[in-house]
Amino acid sequence: MPELTGNWLHATVLNGREIQYIDVEDIGLSDGNGGVLKLLPAIPLTVSEYNVLKAHPKVRNLNNQTDRNETLGMLSVFQCLSKADPSLKETEFWSLPLGVLGKLAEKVTDVLGGSPRNGGGVLGELDDGAAPTKE
Repeated sequence: MPELTGNWLHATVLNGREIQYIDVEDIGLSDGNGGVLKLLPAIPLTVSEYNVLKAHPKVRNLNNQTDRNETLGMLSVFQCLSKADPSLKETEFWSLPLGVLGKLAEKVTDVLGGSPRNGGGVLGELDDGAAPTKE
């Protein structure tokens, strides 16, 4: 067995900073030039970034756990997108039609980690209380 070192950890951290491309063609987002946007860049959150979002006033000020989970998920999606494209504006993101926002959130979380269908939060770390399903 080869000797383990911390190199795997360092390599994983570096790889986690790389842009991932999300296939959003079927959502029908405009590319700004009259066409349909095919790929959207995003960068995964670190645990530290995610923990900061958990203390965000939009999350902290909600009493209902479902609302907190949804808001945290949407904030996380925006952060992943804005890390890859700092020109994005949070106010415009929150102004997206609800259906578009839901589809976008699902795509981003499926690629970058976790899925709201398997529990709350972008990382899927928040249990939605549903019994596990067999696929």
